[in-house]
Amino acid sequence: SLKLFSQQVSVEPTGLFAWDALAGSYFSEGLHDRATAAAWKLVDLALVEKAPDLLARAYHHLALVQMEKQRDDLAIDYLRRGILASG
Repeated sequence: SLKLFSQQVSVEPTGLFAWDALAGSYFSEGLHDRATAAAWKLVDLALVEKAPDLLARAYHHLALVQMEKQRDDLAIDYLRRGILASG
């Protein structure tokens, strides 16, 4: 699925759902730096497109990475941002 989602964002670089899936796939594969980059791209796109649900998901991806790195304070901050984004 990594290859599929990578191809999808190369064809449609503003595709919110593809960036969401790519961030999740990178995290699942243990590619935390790439997951973080994809999640930040999703944050940017979700803000432009005014997509609060996907903004919340982006912050969720960022929180997961930080939890994996045992940076709990930062993870909690991202979780709070996600909750605020989803309204």
